[in-house]
Amino acid sequence: MGQIQPPPPEDKGAAGYPMLMSALAGMELLGYLLMPNDDLFDGTGQSDNAYFSNYWNHYFAAEEPKYKGLSETFRSLIRNGLAHTFLTKHGIVVTKGTNRKIIVNATQKELHVDASVFCQELVDSYTRYVRPIVDGTATGAATTPERMQMKLDSVEAEYAKKSKNLFDTLAKTKARFNDITPSMAQNTSYHPPEINTAMNVSASFSSQPMSRIIVSSVFTAQTEPVIFKKQKPKNSDERK
Repeated sequence: MGQIQPPPPEDKGAAGYPMLMSALAGMELLGYLLMPNDDLFDGTGQSDNAYFSNYWNHYFAAEEPKYKGLSETFRSLIRNGLAHTFLTKHGIVVTKGTNRKIIVNATQKELHVDASVFCQELVDSYTRYVRPIVDGTATGAATTPERMQMKLDSVEAEYAKKSKNLFDTLAKTKARFNDITPSMAQNTSYHPPEINTAMNVSASFSSQPMSRIIVSSVFTAQTEPVIFKKQKPKNSDERK
């Protein structure tokens, strides 16, 4: 971070890195949901760059054409660094409160990004280009709400499969978890959180099985969200 502490008179934490981590992860998810094909989610990570670039080049950079071509730079030097080590790579300066758009200094090999401005630009790009697709009011869109829902279901299915495999492995070593009392094991039930493309809304654990998926209007709770209905599974095996 350029400044770890927020400038006076602000008294809230800078949190520039967490803001960028959330925004860039959300951009990657949106990039997959907006892919103009019926491909299922690739959980291997080999397609992540394509997902990220799709949103960056076709939606995020639509408002700022000069941002085109920076997709790989942001994903490699900022997103990957923060996600894996909580450090940006060399030449990246993250600030807050400057009100400046992205600055690239090729001579000094530096890239400056204001976390607040960047996140607001992401919100603006979603509101202008993605929200109409979700609403079904966009003309000439590259995808449809139904295809986006199918893809979001695909993400959930992939993660559910990985989760089941890991918990099956834990079940084989349950003797290691004797500190969990029978009452806890019997009374505690886990249900997956509602999947939300909101950048600043944390996923919450629901006491009821997931029956809907929410796509926030502008990543905030200021307006009513659009709800994509999910079909109830025919039997318990389909929930696995």
